[in-house]
Amino acid sequence: SKLSNFLCNEDAQQEIFNQLAKFSSDAIKAQQEFSARLGAAHSKALEEWNKSIDLFRSRYYSEAGNDIRKSLEFLLRDILKNGTSIEQQVKGSGKELLKSNLGKYLSSKEINKINITFLINIITPITHISNEKFKHGEPTGLSEKDLRFYMNETFLVMQRLLDIEESKK
Repeated sequence: SKLSNFLCNEDAQQEIFNQLAKFSSDAIKAQQEFSARLGAAHSKALEEWNKSIDLFRSRYYSEAGNDIRKSLEFLLRDILKNGTSIEQQVKGSGKELLKSNLGKYLSSKEINKINITFLINIITPITHISNEKFKHGEPTGLSEKDLRFYMNETFLVMQRLLDIEESKK
């Protein structure tokens, strides 16, 4: 059959391996670039970030989820220059979100109110899932794909916070 001929073709096999290796190396490259962005300015966030990646690879999902939460918490503490928990950084609802620690900081960086609310409304479920599934027990009912999604969302929030921190405003 055509499929067996294709699978026997060494060039095709090599191309498949090359594409798989490229995909894997792109993910590793993105992780390394993010680690470099955290760098010395956010050493505790970086330490927890690296631990979360290693734990995820080793399939310690509860620990990986908890450590990426800690990474976000340390990043917020660094950026907002306080020792407050994530929950307290984003405390509030509706218009009150703008008065939260993070809301005030983002306003000072001239981030539009809709985007402030949007970002805080992403952080809130990250915190809820973290507290319910990782901080106080096993991530029951969550698959590896669920945890990957949670970690990716946390990563995107952290990337955005670094972008805002690095802006000149």
